[in-house]
Amino acid sequence: MSLARNEVAEARAGVYYALADALVEPAPGLRDLLISAAQGGARGLTSTACGQAAQALAALAPASETELRKQYARVMAPPGQRPPALYESLHRDGRLMGETALEVEQQYRRLGVAPVQGELPDHASVELAFLGSLTMAEAEIGDSRDAKLLARLRHERRAFLRKHAGVWLPELGAALAVAGEPFYRVVGGWLRAFLHEEMASRRQRVQRLRALPALTDHAACTLCGLCTGRCTTGALQISEDTGETRLVLLEARCTGCSLCTAICPQAVLTMAVDYSSSKDVQPASGADQETGAQILRRSARLACPQCGRPTVSQAELDGVFARLQLGAEMEQRLRLCVMCKVLYA
Repeated sequence: MSLARNEVAEARAGVYYALADALVEPAPGLRDLLISAAQGGARGLTSTACGQAAQALAALAPASETELRKQYARVMAPPGQRPPALYESLHRDGRLMGETALEVEQQYRRLGVAPVQGELPDHASVELAFLGSLTMAEAEIGDSRDAKLLARLRHERRAFLRKHAGVWLPELGAALAVAGEPFYRVVGGWLRAFLHEEMASRRQRVQRLRALPALTDHAACTLCGLCTGRCTTGALQISEDTGETRLVLLEARCTGCSLCTAICPQAVLTMAVDYSSSKDVQPASGADQETGAQILRRSARLACPQCGRPTVSQAELDGVFARLQLGAEMEQRLRLCVMCKVLYA
């Protein structure tokens, strides 16, 4: 049975808070807290990273609070080695309280979050706790109240991941994952894998919501190719073989500039979010195959009535006939291939 959105948000907040607690000096019951949060993340978020972390934490030999504190000290201040950078500004700018730290602090203040007493704003634990507080606020609003505020909180959380936490914390996790202390190896691996999951889900949302070229009336498209000539990235292409002409969209190349829509003489090309829902759009294959390739329009190529060579597509010829009032003789001539037009001129 699927969980309500507020329950999913609570599970996500629990993971962020637990990871925040794991990156400060250990408090009593830390291991049990992390196991509980990881199990909640595995259930509520269907998170592979959380499921693996829960198993790895449970498999660790029990360690006292004193032992965990010793592990923490050895990891964060390894003798004769450079310690992991627990501050974003130190990690990205090379110094404490650099420009990055000021940006983070400004975002906290803009959202009415008070700076943590006794710690710099860009400490790993503070950033994780901030993500946890935003997510917990989402859970408290729930599905039925203040949709505008809920959307704002989600936007702020995703923006903070994109600009800050998702940029450097996976690298911190990777550094901890190779540390010599078993507890922090698990914590580091969990931090890295979970944030990768969070960033991947964001990319998938952006991909799903990205506007791409789509045809509002497939039959009206004449396969004239003007849109492909305007496309600066090669995302739209005309592809053909002896039997068919196709308008192909290479989704990965599209920047969403919409230049193609402005030049369409039939005004049937538009930018749409859910372009792939149409039954007329089909995955490309064979020579047109590329990641995210879709065939927006296809039409059979005609055969020259004199020699049988493939000529233009039916869609192109129909478009010409619709625009021009031609006699039967001219229509027959337009059906000839280039060679036969010369021979039978």
